[in-house]
This record gives sequence, C-alpha cells and structure tokens, in this order.
Amino acid sequence: MILSIFEIEAPGRDVAVQFELEPLSGPSGEPVPVRWARLAGHVAPGKRGLDFEGRVDAELTLQCSRCLEPFTTAISGAVQLTLVADAVEYAVGEAQIHEEDTSLFYATEGKVDLRWVTTEQLYLQLPMKPVCRPDCRGLCPHCGANRNVEPCACRASAGDPRLAPLAELLRRGE
Repeated sequence: MILSIFEIEAPGRDVAVQFELEPLSGPSGEPVPVRWARLAGHVAPGKRGLDFEGRVDAELTLQCSRCLEPFTTAISGAVQLTLVADAVEYAVGEAQIHEEDTSLFYATEGKVDLRWVTTEQLYLQLPMKPVCRPDCRGLCPHCGANRNVEPCACRASAGDPRLAPLAELLRRGE
C-alpha cells in the first residue's frame, strides 16, 4: 500500500495492512522467511510531517543460534515514526543526525510504501541471537550432535588450565 503524505488531513486515518514479504536477511546473512506481516496504526499530520503510531506483527522462520534448527516465532513491536518528504538536507556531504531524526522515515516524492516501513520495523525487531527455546542445549562443541535430540558420548572439558587456581578458590569457598 502506498501512502501519500500530502493527502492525509486532520484528524488523520487508521491504517491496517497485511503483507507477504520477501525473506529478510538474518543476523548471520541467512534468509529469514516471513510467513506473514501486518502493520496497523493511526497516521495524522504532525509538526514535521505525518506522525504514525501503531504496531508491527509478523511470523518468521528463524534459525536457532545454539542448535541451528529452524523454528517459527512471532515478532511484535510498537512503531512510532514521522513520515517526511525527501531528505534533501542529508543528500550530499556530511551531516549530524540528532536524536529526533532517528524516528524519521523519508517519503520519496511524498509517497511512502508501507511495505518498506514494515520491512524496516521487522529488521529492528529481529533478535541478534535467536533461540528456539530458552532451555536449548545447542550443539556439542566436539562431535556436533544436537544435544536437544540425542546425548553425546563426549566427555566434558576440564576447562582452561590457566583458570585452575580460581576454580580451586571456588571449591574451597574463599
């Protein structure tokens, strides 16, 4: 859905759209399929442009950073943006960006593709280290077995021998 920032007048209007998006690029560069994504909120004229306040919701298939298995998860987050016309002041050279500029979304020729807004907000909501479940045991560092599925026969490492004096202090309770 394309939103023209020059056509929205007070008191504004509600927006609710659902998208099928292309896969995102995950934290390690792997593709992250988006099963569905929804952007809903209210857009109204503000001081610098159009103020958009709402939510983004989606269901994604991520890869667990511990066991490397794919899992499906829901992502949800609040969205507060100011939609403004083209960023002429940032087009050439260096410019200092202030804190109030971080919530700006620039509309090329005064038009905002809400698909791009949704995609940007999903990137901001992606976890850096996705985990399929809090108690995921991950992969064995020696044989590579998925410890959630099968126990491995590898012995636990004794640890770094340089830390043995500290381990002795812990053992003695000092």
